Amino acid sequence: MAKFKATFSNQELLNYISRHPGCTTNELMEKFGVTRQDIHHRVYRLMKRGFLLVDVGHGRRPSKYTVTNHRPWQAGKNAS
Repeated sequence: MAKFKATFSNQELLNYISRHPGCTTNELMEKFGVTRQDIHHRVYRLMKRGFLLVDVGHGRRPSKYTVTNHRPWQAGKNAS
């Protein structure tokens, strides 16, 4: 079984979501060129760490992602 090599970082994912609040899984799949499973895996891990808020969709309404106000990954850059 081949080892998975990430094509984008969590930082890139968080930056994209912060610039596009309310984006959906399909938008993230198209942007980063990965599978739905990879997006869900990354989002779940970031959500558990407190970086993302997820408005879970049901039925035809898709889940939407936004970045929390707590942004420790930007502590080194102009923290406010």
